[in-house]
Amino acid sequence: MPDEKSLFQTAGLSWSARAPLGELNAVLAPGGSARGNLFLHGIHAFGAKRALKYFPRESTIVDFGCGTGRFTTFFASRQRRVLATEVTPEMLEQAKKECSESQCEFVLTDGIALPSVSESIDGIWCCSVLRYSLFVPN
Repeated sequence: MPDEKSLFQTAGLSWSARAPLGELNAVLAPGGSARGNLFLHGIHAFGAKRALKYFPRESTIVDFGCGTGRFTTFFASRQRRVLATEVTPEMLEQAKKECSESQCEFVLTDGIALPSVSESIDGIWCCSVLRYSLFVPN
């Protein structure tokens, strides 16, 4: 697989180095305050709860850039099938440890193509990922 991981990089620690930092520190603000990370997570969780009405039970959701799997677990525990995608192998391993739900599938991707059969996805959840994409103009 080409190194598309470099297209989704952030300043500071690499994604590989962030992976073992824990659920929120790895994907939000490593070295940031616990309170700040909980605040950000609360906002994201509010959005995920609202998104549930658009993703009926048994629907298939892509968790694009799943990171440590916090929303993979959230959706799977609410009877949604989740295809969790990630560009960093270490983050994907953390997500696998986090989500033990049987309706989760984990796929290492290039961050560009979705590894799914045409018309098999009901929705895409993308939380705090695109801000790290080098495709987004400043």
